[in-house]
Amino acid sequence: MLYDYKFYLAIFAVFLTLYAYIPYLIGIVQGKTKPHCFTWLIWSIVTIAATLIQVLEGGGMGSWPTIVAALTCFLITFLSIKYKTEHIRKIDYVLFATSLCAIPLWIITDNPIYSALLVTGIEIVGAFPTIIKSWHHPKEEIMSTYGLNVIRYFFSILSLSTISIATMAYPIGMVFMNGLIFTVLFIRRNV
Repeated sequence: MLYDYKFYLAIFAVFLTLYAYIPYLIGIVQGKTKPHCFTWLIWSIVTIAATLIQVLEGGGMGSWPTIVAALTCFLITFLSIKYKTEHIRKIDYVLFATSLCAIPLWIITDNPIYSALLVTGIEIVGAFPTIIKSWHHPKEEIMSTYGLNVIRYFFSILSLSTISIATMAYPIGMVFMNGLIFTVLFIRRNV
């Protein structure tokens, strides 16, 4: 039985998700990778929301990589708490609170496009503690994870069953966000 090409794109994006995060998870356990717990907690909550939006708006197989990413985010959040995240600054609390305050706005929004845009915005704001930490401590993140995420979100977009702002906003935002973190890590490691 032959599957639609989007099936293979979705499977490849899921594979890239797992491939990107396995070294990250191993690095946490070994004490080399130190994820920022605020970022990963926000990403855990928001990635579930993005998954729901994609599924409800007909994302189909293109939602699979987001589902896998949500589960991975929860695991990384747990590990970041277990292995004690460091480098929490006052600005991190402000960014974390800002992200949390935006969640009720997303919940009361009845429009899937606005919901998708809000969820994407929350995710990007939630990334700033990691971006700041990456600038000051670039060796505590695994650069390839973020680079592979750029690629996998691209394939995730291509595998969506329904192409709309509601289904595409999140993965497009994640291409930008992961690209930004990758760029910060690249610059800081090579300067």
